[in-house]
Amino acid sequence: MKHTVKRVISVLLAFVLTVGVGAGVPSVSAAEGGAVPSVYLVGGSAALVNAEGERVLPVTPPDGYLGEAVADCAPELAKALLLRTPETKAAYKEKLLSWVAPIYEKVVMDNNGDPVGEYYPLRDSDAAPFTIPEVMPDRISGGVYPLRAYDFHYDWRVDPIVNAAKLEDYINAILRGTGAQKVNLLGRCEGGTIVMAYLAEYGHEKVNKIFFNTTASNGYILSSAIFSGEMDFSAKEINAYFKNNPNVSLDSLDLSAVPAGEDLLLILKAFLDGSEALPILDPAGTLVDRLYADLIREVIPDVLLASYGTFPAVWAMIDNDHFDAALSYVFAGREAEYAGLIERIVYYHENVSLKTEELLKECEADGIAVGSVSKYGYPSFPLYAESELLSDGQALVKEVSFGATTSTHSGTLSEAYIASRDPKYISADKKIDASTCLFPDTSWFIGNLEHGNFPNLIDDLTQTFFLTDGMTVDTYPAYPQFTVYNEAYRLDPLTEENADKSVVGVGEEPTVSDASARFARAIANILIRVIVYVRTFIIGVILHGKGAA
Repeated sequence: MKHTVKRVISVLLAFVLTVGVGAGVPSVSAAEGGAVPSVYLVGGSAALVNAEGERVLPVTPPDGYLGEAVADCAPELAKALLLRTPETKAAYKEKLLSWVAPIYEKVVMDNNGDPVGEYYPLRDSDAAPFTIPEVMPDRISGGVYPLRAYDFHYDWRVDPIVNAAKLEDYINAILRGTGAQKVNLLGRCEGGTIVMAYLAEYGHEKVNKIFFNTTASNGYILSSAIFSGEMDFSAKEINAYFKNNPNVSLDSLDLSAVPAGEDLLLILKAFLDGSEALPILDPAGTLVDRLYADLIREVIPDVLLASYGTFPAVWAMIDNDHFDAALSYVFAGREAEYAGLIERIVYYHENVSLKTEELLKECEADGIAVGSVSKYGYPSFPLYAESELLSDGQALVKEVSFGATTSTHSGTLSEAYIASRDPKYISADKKIDASTCLFPDTSWFIGNLEHGNFPNLIDDLTQTFFLTDGMTVDTYPAYPQFTVYNEAYRLDPLTEENADKSVVGVGEEPTVSDASARFARAIANILIRVIVYVRTFIIGVILHGKGAA
């Protein structure tokens, strides 16, 4: 009910916006863009059930899992860090996997990248498994097909090539039921990888227009960094992430199962503040780098192969710059064991990822309009060298937009750079140059919007793109190239006046004195706990002695 109310409010506000801008979005009809059904490829987060009807995805660890895992792994981790011998590292890896493997045992794929057993994706609206009949019903309404008339759900672990074959069946079923000759394709997030796989395997003869909503087609840097082992750490960036992202906080870490967990968390915060206040030393960044280089980097391949590393779909989101390194890193010494999986992911890389620009340009040359929307304004997780660049919290804008040049999250493009470019494509907040996109005139950008937030207003933009022949970022004032998402479910044109609203705040720079004070409080809290523990122990001994007497 809550989501229904939000949907109604969003639609009403979208209507108010179009009326309010005067020359905003006009009424579009099938006569203008043609009655073409659209296939909406949802993102890769839909629920999955096995043959027994048990919901196995998304994976949900039990309450207290993190704290219990940390407490159980801590002794082996300490030994591995102090002694750094092959035996202690192996013991830590075994202990860690004993926590990871059971969580993913029902969804991990086999060595060929195939599901172990039967699985069925669920629809968003109900618990019924998604199936593809021979003929889909005609869902035209008022001469126009609703954007969500034909949602495509899929097992988001499997090879996009496999899902592309199912998409071909789905498209054919729609064409049989509607009498249409072509469909529009909308790829949202991971759905974009299936769109690209479809174009590579089946061509674009049945495609009218294509739109990407925060697509993973060009790679996700977070997945790329983890899978390639090319991670980089900085106390400044770690601090910025937790301080600037309103949806995450160190306080959300559940360390209740760890002795003095709250105080350890306080020390961690002080340590990070101190490292940021003293960037030359950066003890926190140095410590994490050392921990990663000495131990964690050796463990990650095993953890991946017990979970997401067996999902061909995740490999499809490794960008081209990191792919070779990822392949060598994850499968080193296990090439024969995982030969089937490797063959599958290399096929996608060579026939889809490396040909993304070629495939889309072929579509454009044949009159198929290609558009995209990218979100930004949330810092990405600080695990890689490019984490400072503009992102939506998970993906870099330059990847999602097929090539936009961007600033860092807290910075702007240089004045010299801006002076050398076409001002038409420079955002008012001076963070984005859209001229370097693959399709600069059909690439939209929305500030103050995180990756996982998909408001209906993006659907309104997409539907307008599908229904309007020749639509560009200049066609409608309501849909300029750069907008800002606000709390009233509106897209406001990005201007110099509201440019400070496009990204979440950067927070105050910590000082050495602030860090010292926080560290002192943390130590004091732990000392008090120790004193109380010792006092309780002594009293217990005295009372026991009196009882014995």
